[in-house]
Amino acid sequence: MKNDTVLKNNLSAVAHLIHGSSEGRFSITYCPGHSSKSEVERVGFKCDDLNTTQQKRNFETLKDG
Repeated sequence: MKNDTVLKNNLSAVAHLIHGSSEGRFSITYCPGHSSKSEVERVGFKCDDLNTTQQKRNFETLKDG
């Protein structure tokens, strides 16, 4: 955070990232559709294309957990 002025000026985003941490137990892939790959990867998450992911996954049959 100390090296990123965007995060430094948006502490709610920092809190969201902390609560979204996997603590190294699994990987998290975001498909934001509006943020760049470098923006997502800069905060430690994987990034994939939203349309591609929607075509690969059947979200109607996925279950939580």
